[in-house]
Amino acid sequence: MTVNYWLYVSKSAIPTEQSAATVEDIVRNAQVKNAVLGITGALIFGGSHFGQIIEGPPEGLLTLRSVIMTDDRHTEVRTISDGKTERRRFGGWSLAYSGASMVVSRALQRAIRDTAQGSADAGAELLQLMDEIVAPLGRP
Repeated sequence: MTVNYWLYVSKSAIPTEQSAATVEDIVRNAQVKNAVLGITGALIFGGSHFGQIIEGPPEGLLTLRSVIMTDDRHTEVRTISDGKTERRRFGGWSLAYSGASMVVSRALQRAIRDTAQGSADAGAELLQLMDEIVAPLGRP
């Protein structure tokens, strides 16, 4: 079954002292909304930037994408990659998340730089990192 996906990065607009609680709230709310829309995916946060992949049916993805684009908790939303895929990469996860780290921060910065430079592989490292972060979490 083919599903649509969207991989993006964005700059956090959340004050540093509020970031942990706000991101936890984002994750909890997104897990509920995503499940209703048939969306799966993973979120990473590096303290100053977010990276997220969402995947699912076109109508659910379009709905969620419009919400994400207008969310004032982040700015500079940049598409790294989008399209169709044969299988869900994060099936079973309405939204996987494991917390902020410097490794994530550096990977997000590289993805932003590579996208600005027009690299066709800008999202490959980011997706690999998401896979590595989610694997130890197991399946829900």
